[in-house]
Amino acid sequence: LVALVFASPALAETHPSLEPLGGISSPDTFTNPNGIAVDESNGDVYVAQTGVDEKQAVSIEGGPTGGSFTLEFEGQRTGPLAVGGTSPSAEEVQTALDSLTKIGAGSVSVSEEGALPETVTYTVHFRGVLSAKNVPQLVCDGTALTGGTSPACTATTVTAGVQGKVFRFDASGNPVAFPSLGSNELTGAASPAKSFSF
Repeated sequence: LVALVFASPALAETHPSLEPLGGISSPDTFTNPNGIAVDESNGDVYVAQTGVDEKQAVSIEGGPTGGSFTLEFEGQRTGPLAVGGTSPSAEEVQTALDSLTKIGAGSVSVSEEGALPETVTYTVHFRGVLSAKNVPQLVCDGTALTGGTSPACTATTVTAGVQGKVFRFDASGNPVAFPSLGSNELTGAASPAKSFSF
């Protein structure tokens, strides 16, 4: 049983059982490396890749003065979100998304930029049970928007979610399989600072 704590390489120096490495020679690439640790009992190297939360943008364009839009996630649709003046607020959009069982309370936070009649963009940050995942694309239906010039609603991915992983190598940089997995890749294990055993 090996217990490792991953943080930044500098933080790893504070743990007597770990030694930080500057890098290893391997064909693998790490999109968001968080820490490197060495098992001093056998020289195996563990590289933690931090998960990345997905962010999507919902934009209301064309200066609508009324009507509404809806958002859909994995086949579930919100109720109509009324448009007019400063509505809907980021809080209203977040509440509507929280009400979908495929999302649930606490799994998104929403911020807002812009004001009608200019483009308004709501940034949806997936977190909680949906953090560090590549989640399905939101779908925005703006067919009920009125006024303005060709009002429309679009949804795009700003930052694709990436699941956290830990990779295992020997001291020469060759992949070493986790015995129970048959692979040197342990998915869903790495966060900005996490302890785990295997």
